[in-house]
Amino acid sequence: MHVGDRVDLLLDSAREHPLQGRIDEISVGELAESPHRLSNKVGGELATQSGADQSERPVSTAYSVRVRLADEQGQFRVGWRGMARIHLAPATLASRVGRWAARTFHFHL
Repeated sequence: MHVGDRVDLLLDSAREHPLQGRIDEISVGELAESPHRLSNKVGGELATQSGADQSERPVSTAYSVRVRLADEQGQFRVGWRGMARIHLAPATLASRVGRWAARTFHFHL
């Protein structure tokens, strides 16, 4: 995933109008705490575990990505949820095997 990759977005409140944008920013580190509204415990799609301080932490690795959308009519509202599809550049078989091996086997010398 890279800055500039194309994104298709379907908002829950406006499924009849798919939106398109481009990745504007990708977080440097993985998401340590997720917003409550994204948690699967309140209807979101992100599987989370509750922490001792009532925070929600993603069960699997997740990153925050900012997508730039055109909003000429001011129709979007903060807090709306939806699903996004990120169109990635094709990966070679060798790069996929290399990634699988790096994530599967851990060698310590």
